[in-house]
Amino acid sequence: MPELVGLIPAAGRGVRAYPYTNTIPKSMLEIDGVPVLQRNVELLRDQLQIRDMRIVVGHQGHVIREYFGDGGRFGVRITYVDNDRLDLELAYSIYIGSRDIRSYCCVVLADECYVGTNHRALLDTPYRDALATLCFIETDYVKHIRKNYVATFEDGRVTDLHEKPATVTGRLMGTGTYLLSSEVFRRLGDAFAPDVEQGPRDWTSWLATLCREDARVVTLSSGAHRIGRIAFGNLGGEHHYFRWRAYGQSKLANLLFALELERRLSAVGSTIRSMAAHPGYAATNLQFAAPPLVDRVVMQVINPVVAHSEEMGALPILYAATEPGLPGGTYAGPDGLAEQRGHPQPVAPNRAARDEAVAKRLWDVSEEMTGVHYELGAGAAA
Repeated sequence: MPELVGLIPAAGRGVRAYPYTNTIPKSMLEIDGVPVLQRNVELLRDQLQIRDMRIVVGHQGHVIREYFGDGGRFGVRITYVDNDRLDLELAYSIYIGSRDIRSYCCVVLADECYVGTNHRALLDTPYRDALATLCFIETDYVKHIRKNYVATFEDGRVTDLHEKPATVTGRLMGTGTYLLSSEVFRRLGDAFAPDVEQGPRDWTSWLATLCREDARVVTLSSGAHRIGRIAFGNLGGEHHYFRWRAYGQSKLANLLFALELERRLSAVGSTIRSMAAHPGYAATNLQFAAPPLVDRVVMQVINPVVAHSEEMGALPILYAATEPGLPGGTYAGPDGLAEQRGHPQPVAPNRAARDEAVAKRLWDVSEEMTGVHYELGAGAAA
């Protein structure tokens, strides 16, 4: 397993610390007789066992080079990357410093000073299962939080970041320590590759797009959508009702909704993806709890032959929600004969489910019937 490497962006001019930073980088200012940057080199070395470090230098970079050299006297290997475009801000420094990194990397901002830190605990986290691991501290100082960033969490996952929040609702404040996968650096490279002038300027805001990017809405449909049709004059079965026709219509409506939602999210530039899934033919107690006697007898006969377990039936839903790289609008179902059983894979909805005109009309009618109106604007990306 590749070792962690360290990356320390130390190129900034430190304008808020003038005149002290006229002749030295901000990260070389001393606290208790020790430069802040040295403290961070030692932090990476002692707490995360990192021996290979990259330091991005810019303003008065020769001071850092002369002080640290190749890192030998600190027990580490230091290489330097020169940033001659300080106007492109922190994200650019991280981009040029990470271009040849192919393993997990801990980025520590050069001018942050940690006292009594527990960075060592990062090694106990499942960071290799994440795109990025971010570090937070608890503080009661609202002014400090407003000068940094905060996060939105869901089930232990960061789903959004907010730089310099005007309103503070919690005690957690983001720090300048990030444990990043090489995939983060690949995407950052893509963001700068066409034209560095068009690359991201604000590091936190760019990270926030990654946090939001894999948000998904999964709508459950059924293979029975193939027997459905949308009867706009009888959507609720007010005029006539047949259970299988109503069931097919409801599952077709679910699939139409999922695909229409994806089109609308894409139209506003949202990073949220709308997905759909069906379980195949799963043997559950629902098949014996309510259907007429004849249906129950038939199901008792064919279930052992055709159906798969309820656990297998859950897999397409989990696949649509979690499988990396699936595009928006994916419809997942079993890979077996007639999509009745098997392992999950992308499957094709029928032509009726792909009818955009019907989907739009159904969306409008649904809003009218329920009184619920979706406003998919900038907030859809959060």
